[in-house]
Amino acid sequence: MLKILKLLRDLVDSHPWSFSVVEISVPTLEYLYFNVCSSPDQGVTSLFVEDVCMLSMQVLQSIMRSPAYRSPLDREADPSRRQLVEGAQQLLSNFFSAERLDQMTCTVVGVHMTLKAYDLEKWQAEPEEFHHENDLGNFNETLRSESEKLLCKFLETFKGQTISTLMKLLNQVQGVPQGGADLQQLLLKESMYNAMCLAAYDLHDSVNFKMFFESQLGNDFSFQREENKIIVRRAAYLLAAWVADVPEEMRPQVYNLLMNQLLPCEDMVIKLAACAVMRVFIDDWNFYEEQFHPFLHSALRNLLLVIQQAYDFDSQVQAFNVLCLILERMGTRVKPFANEIVAMIPDVWQKAQDQSLLKIQILNAMHRMMQCLGASSVATYNIVIPLLQYSVNPDGPESVSIFEDALLLLRSVLQFAAELSPQLAGMLLFVTTHMQRSTEYLPISAKILEAYMLVGGLPILQMHGATVFNTLLEVTNSVNSRGLTMVTPVLDIILQIFPPTDLALLEGIFFTLLNRLGDESETDEALIHIACILSRLAVTNLAYFLEMLVKYGKERCGNEDVLFDRLIYVWTEKAYASSSSLKRKILCVGLILTLDTKHSSIISRMDCIGDFLLEVANEFKLPNSLDNINVAEEWHEGEDVDDYACIHSQGEEDPEAVRRSRLWSADPVNKAQVVGMIQERVASGAFPLNNDEFKERFKLLSS
Repeated sequence: MLKILKLLRDLVDSHPWSFSVVEISVPTLEYLYFNVCSSPDQGVTSLFVEDVCMLSMQVLQSIMRSPAYRSPLDREADPSRRQLVEGAQQLLSNFFSAERLDQMTCTVVGVHMTLKAYDLEKWQAEPEEFHHENDLGNFNETLRSESEKLLCKFLETFKGQTISTLMKLLNQVQGVPQGGADLQQLLLKESMYNAMCLAAYDLHDSVNFKMFFESQLGNDFSFQREENKIIVRRAAYLLAAWVADVPEEMRPQVYNLLMNQLLPCEDMVIKLAACAVMRVFIDDWNFYEEQFHPFLHSALRNLLLVIQQAYDFDSQVQAFNVLCLILERMGTRVKPFANEIVAMIPDVWQKAQDQSLLKIQILNAMHRMMQCLGASSVATYNIVIPLLQYSVNPDGPESVSIFEDALLLLRSVLQFAAELSPQLAGMLLFVTTHMQRSTEYLPISAKILEAYMLVGGLPILQMHGATVFNTLLEVTNSVNSRGLTMVTPVLDIILQIFPPTDLALLEGIFFTLLNRLGDESETDEALIHIACILSRLAVTNLAYFLEMLVKYGKERCGNEDVLFDRLIYVWTEKAYASSSSLKRKILCVGLILTLDTKHSSIISRMDCIGDFLLEVANEFKLPNSLDNINVAEEWHEGEDVDDYACIHSQGEEDPEAVRRSRLWSADPVNKAQVVGMIQERVASGAFPLNNDEFKERFKLLSS
């Protein structure tokens, strides 16, 4: 029989018209109806076979899902096709009568979706396994899962009749007394609540959830009897399924139920259900931190207990996932309870052994904790540093799975570090090793390199400069245009902190940038970044800038004039494609300084150079025009960094932002007065005003 049912299911999917023949479909549908409406408790002679019932449900779903039976009739359609469609629709309409739908829905909800004796036995014997199989998605086909699918298909295809039946069943279970219900009544109620979870969207207009909670659901969170846990678990999931209908004023009551009744419960199934529901409410659009704050300590304390008491790693992962979400949403409000969370980490990490998913959650939690603690996160270094030394090592045994999350944690640690400890400084070599091997995590790796340069300054370059420069040389040689824009901010910082007299150590990188400058396939954004680095080089050491260009032009181009022509073209024409005021000022200041060289290639292109300078200078006519600029955002404009966002603690000054601000305050580009610089070059003759238009524009600029 099972093989015949599988054949019918495949027949409906692949050749629906063969099935729609009356002689085949009518007896088959009656047989399917008989199987779906059968139940295992009809007596010793019951013909109920669970596998047959499941396959019958699958065939019914295929029939209702088939577009051949549901397609609208087109007047111009082939007459024979119209006849087939009309016949199939009439046949199905006769079969899916209101009485049959009502009976099938009642049986599905009242019999097949209920918890069975073996479910309750597993609940008692292996609670965590029961939770993960039934509540977090079971990929095995079971009678309950097929029943839930069939109910959803009824709601989609016959919404009105199915809702009517569900409301009838809901009224029946509402009449069940709270304390005196027998086990069968509790199982029926649990199944009906499960149906309400599945039909939350469809029942929205039929159920006033606030009134339902106050009159019925709120009273179901009672542990007066052991059996009541069956209802408590499902009532919690019902809250999650109807979260959009839980009004703002009712949410503290829900939080109180979760924190003070469900999470402290001794039953691990109830605890894990509360974790799942809490995640839904905290991740909801209508979550307000102020409402949740009174319950924060209780939530954290109970989550830590779940993590410590759970024997299944999946349970710990689930609890950590909720913990990370709380840390993310509540921010600095978590500070008073940070010690409790951090103190638990070493023991859980040690017990995790080779469970990479759990270690990912631990790293993620510590990453969020760094964000919450801000500058005071230094107190956690005795725990965080050993985690990083193990997980940031690209040659570590679990690096394939945990490396990215470890990088995020390292990024947070560096963001709030006051100084580089020897252990932190040593981890720079792990990052550069990975960057030399792969570009997989280039966005976050480049940001970590930036952070190292900002917090470590010249000492970190004196310690690991050769490795950093070799890494940047390999990366600039191998990445595409997008990758290049990720590493140029690192070079900009290096040029500001590295001794100008030692810039020859970076010559290979500059030559690579000049190579790419001449590549017509580079994007405008990449060309702007290259020009900005060369302009920064001119600001830092003009003599070396000119020497390097002449050397490259003779070695690679045969004629330095070709190189200057390309550079000035990018410098003056591509800059307009950038929306960054910072980049335009770097380009403008660098180009003004190159006028002092009075190089023949510069002089011969004064028309386009003058036009660019007189145009861009107007933007920086006012003194201190870039005082409030966000240097990081200006350099990373247009870059998709949401996945690697590092949000500093609310209400605290971001140490990394302070370091960037100090660097910008000392930056010659920031101090440069563009209009004054142009006036000086005009007066000295380095910037000749060759035509009346230039003279008029210069006069307006100087006024």
